[in-house]
Amino acid sequence: MSVQVRHLGGALGQPSDSPHGPLTEPYAVYMFGVPATPDRAEEIKVKQVDLATASPVSGRKPITFLSPAERLSDALPEASLRRLRRLKDTVDPNRIIHGNFGLSD
Repeated sequence: MSVQVRHLGGALGQPSDSPHGPLTEPYAVYMFGVPATPDRAEEIKVKQVDLATASPVSGRKPITFLSPAERLSDALPEASLRRLRRLKDTVDPNRIIHGNFGLSD
């Protein structure tokens, strides 16, 4: 398993009208591993949960940090999701454009 600690701040912490808003947390932690076997995958998951539980975390994460099992609502507040849904209805009413994390959840 690998752990990356990324320093935030600067422009990321400034006011923003982006869906996520400013990242006011001082650091972001990113964990990943190579699940070569089912047992190894479970070990990695347990270690990640242990580290996250032992760390002072806000629970917020950028969209780019979402895992395939997560949803857009795990990264964005409900007000941002509503705003994005309104934009989607206006710009792509036929639902032609798709992303990794849909707005339907």
